[in-house]
Amino acid sequence: MTDRVNMRMVGVPEATFDFWAAKFVGKGYKVAKVDQLENAVSKTMREKSDKSKTEKIIRRELTSILTCGTLVEGNHLKTNNSNYCVSLKITEIGRTGEYSIGAAIIDASSAKFYVVDFEDDSSLVMLCTLLAQISPKEIIMEKTFRSSLVVKSIKSLCIGVSLVFQDPIQEFWDSVKTADELEIRNYFGPQTPWPICLKIGFSKNKLSFSAFGSLISYLRVLKLDYELLSYGDVSNYEIMKQSNSMIIDGHAVEHLSVCSPNQDQRNTLLGVIDRCCTPFGHRRLRDWLMHPLYSYIDIQSRQQCVTCLIENFGSMSEIAKTLKTLPDLERLCTRIHAGTLPIKSFVQVLNGFKAIQFIFRFKPLKYKDIGKEIYQIEMPVHVNVPGEYMLLSKTKAVKRYWTPDLRRMVNEYLESKEILSSTQESAQAILYKRFSLSTSIWRSAVNSISSLDCICSLAFFSKSIPEPRCKPEIISDYEDTVFFAENLRHPIVACFSPDQFVSNDVRLSSGSGSERVMILTGANMGGKSTLLRQVGLAAILAQLGTWVPAKSLTLSPFDRIFTRLGANDNIIGGESTFKVELSETAKILKQCTEKSLVIIDELGRGTSTFDGVSIAEAVLHYLIQVKKPCVLFSTHYNMICDTFVNNQCVGLYYLNCLENCHIFI
Repeated sequence: MTDRVNMRMVGVPEATFDFWAAKFVGKGYKVAKVDQLENAVSKTMREKSDKSKTEKIIRRELTSILTCGTLVEGNHLKTNNSNYCVSLKITEIGRTGEYSIGAAIIDASSAKFYVVDFEDDSSLVMLCTLLAQISPKEIIMEKTFRSSLVVKSIKSLCIGVSLVFQDPIQEFWDSVKTADELEIRNYFGPQTPWPICLKIGFSKNKLSFSAFGSLISYLRVLKLDYELLSYGDVSNYEIMKQSNSMIIDGHAVEHLSVCSPNQDQRNTLLGVIDRCCTPFGHRRLRDWLMHPLYSYIDIQSRQQCVTCLIENFGSMSEIAKTLKTLPDLERLCTRIHAGTLPIKSFVQVLNGFKAIQFIFRFKPLKYKDIGKEIYQIEMPVHVNVPGEYMLLSKTKAVKRYWTPDLRRMVNEYLESKEILSSTQESAQAILYKRFSLSTSIWRSAVNSISSLDCICSLAFFSKSIPEPRCKPEIISDYEDTVFFAENLRHPIVACFSPDQFVSNDVRLSSGSGSERVMILTGANMGGKSTLLRQVGLAAILAQLGTWVPAKSLTLSPFDRIFTRLGANDNIIGGESTFKVELSETAKILKQCTEKSLVIIDELGRGTSTFDGVSIAEAVLHYLIQVKKPCVLFSTHYNMICDTFVNNQCVGLYYLNCLENCHIFI
């Protein structure tokens, strides 16, 4: 520590800046970096070349500001997870307690932007689901919302998140200001059209377009706007993919321990199934888990991939061995586009894509140099080629071609040989620029390999499940909704304590005269809540395309899982345990369908016994007679069973508890 100009300063060696910056950012601080842009020699040269009055000190400028939600360099990021910052534009719909919300999201480490618009009720289910899915590190909002109940709910859900409040005029731009800035700055390149989702957002005056403007404003302050926006990767985000995936809302994610918003994923479903070998594979698998498949064809297709790898375990192990050698290609490609990647890391990227070629067994092209006509593509005579290929030479066995692009590149190459490179820095910039011209190709390769990594992870997990295990049989979603499981076990507990778990049979069906509602009673510690959770997790795993810990499992895809588990109040939001219970139950009754799976645990515990029984019976009547989903309902109110004892749609089950040598079974 040193004293200078009435202030105390602490210095660290420049070589350890990234280490200490990451520590400060991890504690919630923002770190500004001021770089020295010239040395004494270059300063002298500048003064000699510019005879006018110039600055007599060495030039230094603010080059970047590091925040927890906008980190771009891998050495600043503690995990391989996506690192999101989200901007929220929220307007209240009259005095109904409902909201229209537009969100703009960025993962700065991979330069991916997303936009989404949705409406939400007073319980903010959609917003909570979005935040549970992306686990943002920073949330940007207008200053006018600083003291709102929405902010209180966000703070209670996203513990430790950094909230940034912007001025609604100067910083949180409206749609017109955002469009003007996009036009003036040419972020996506000259003569380059906006991404389609932004065109639609502007034309329909969507709130997400204003939220996107807020992100641009924030990134400009951080000196990151051009670097990230020029990558041009902006797409729509689907919170609940209605057509092709099961919906898992924020409550279900928490109640079923699907994943944790923190870094530690132990004792969660994600922690159990994640066997990915690449950083981008980890991120892709988390996205898959948050959106399990719903289409019968898609589930069958992924099941076949997983089964194929299980049956060819040797090949899968060989693929995994190669995947472990790959760097984080997704993030490094972004750094190449920004021109900030060290040349050593660039070589690692090239070697990584060569390894991908090996995995997919691509045969490398053979080139032949004949005189001045170099780099002729050599192919067997019998291979058909596109008409644009130019035949240059041939033998009895092979023909040699140029493509129009190759001819142009050969001419450029021959011209470049006559030009001496000026500096290594400029050569590197040119190299990175050419690499970035094929960004779509690299992005496609990374997407393909991350999908393969995820499939391998699901196959490794499936093979690691202790016997009995099975590949679920998926029934077409045009038939009755069914869930038939034999010797089903909790997938998380089964992996850690396979010999100490009592399996269960579960049969639910929406067919005529079949049980589609299961009411569970029994003593405390009898396993009621565990059974509810294991059914929900089994459905998720099955629609994810993996195997499950059961002797057999047959189901039709569920469109959504609803959960009402646990007894928690919301002190920050001013909601009692009873109010939370009723709010979550009302959402279930409003949104569930015949294709949904509803899981309710001890409804009515937050009030008196008489009121609790009345509420539980009323909810069950409504689910059975009106909504007709598949339901698992646990309760300590045994008198409820008397009400439904003669109902063919309801099955009554009791979970007993046996004490053996002071151990409960």
